[in-house]
Amino acid sequence: MQLNSEAICTRCKDNHDIEVILTLGILLSSLTLREWCVESLLECCNFQNKGKKKSISADLELIKIISSLTESKLNVSEPDTSYFSIQPKHLPKSKDSLQFTIENTSPYHIHFFEMLLMLLSPKTSYTQIELTMEKNITHFLNIDKFQFLTLPFLRKLGMDADITLNEDENNIICNLDIEPSKWQIDEENERGDLLSSNIIIHTSPENEKRGRIIFTKIKDRLEIEGISPRLQIIENSAIQDLLIVSVNLTYENGVGGFTTNITNSLTPLNKEINQLLKWIEEGCLYPQHYDWLSLIPIILSDASTKFYVTEINDSLLTSSFIIKQFIPVYLTIIGKPGDRGQIIIR
Repeated sequence: MQLNSEAICTRCKDNHDIEVILTLGILLSSLTLREWCVESLLECCNFQNKGKKKSISADLELIKIISSLTESKLNVSEPDTSYFSIQPKHLPKSKDSLQFTIENTSPYHIHFFEMLLMLLSPKTSYTQIELTMEKNITHFLNIDKFQFLTLPFLRKLGMDADITLNEDENNIICNLDIEPSKWQIDEENERGDLLSSNIIIHTSPENEKRGRIIFTKIKDRLEIEGISPRLQIIENSAIQDLLIVSVNLTYENGVGGFTTNITNSLTPLNKEINQLLKWIEEGCLYPQHYDWLSLIPIILSDASTKFYVTEINDSLLTSSFIIKQFIPVYLTIIGKPGDRGQIIIR
């Protein structure tokens, strides 16, 4: 596989997902160095979020951390931070331990671990990442999403990693242990048998009764599909009146599920359940919100595969667009935006 050797310029369109731009753009501009030793340049500007101009100020610390690993030349416009460019100079150095502190809150922090995992893997040496974040609802939600959905999903693609959590009075300390591994992609495209089904409810002690009611609601819907999930309750007074609900379905060759927070309305939960039932019915392999994240491991493994997704969304379209700027891979999305689709990679 050959890399496009010229500088890459990505200008976001209205339907481009800023979350994916930040994650994939920085990641791919660094990954190119590993395989092809070419100095690639990524430029992003005029960020759009539902038609409104988007600033990346809340995500600058993540960008700076990732860019520091590759000694990148980073340029960010001030004061509106509506533009950035990044040009990596070196591969991430082999280290036994990496430590980061996230001081601000951003909804995009959920992808910080994913960026580091893919940037540092596959590796031939053991690495430990320690990430310190303040205790708040956004970070609890992101951590639950990572440990109960994203990490099991990445393990199915060959990642060998585990996460442990500790807390002090003000912070959450996440330790991620990465063992030597390589991407392993199933080319048979069969989900296989269901191995386990779990519903994890993160709640305060005062709200546990409501959490069990929510569990019963989800369980009743899944049992129609022949799935009998187990309940795990995580008590944490810092959650207060919020419920964080994670559903994990682990198959022989796939992972499905979701993580969402519940306040008063059950509308977000019902939407996630309906999407999961659709995912089950259509035989998809990867979590419905993470189809786009699966593209990088598949391409880096040089595997040829095809799989179905429940919806062709902006994240998937943005991912395909950015990947093609860096890597001349055959990547085709069959279907219309908003509909079920098929991804073909070879």
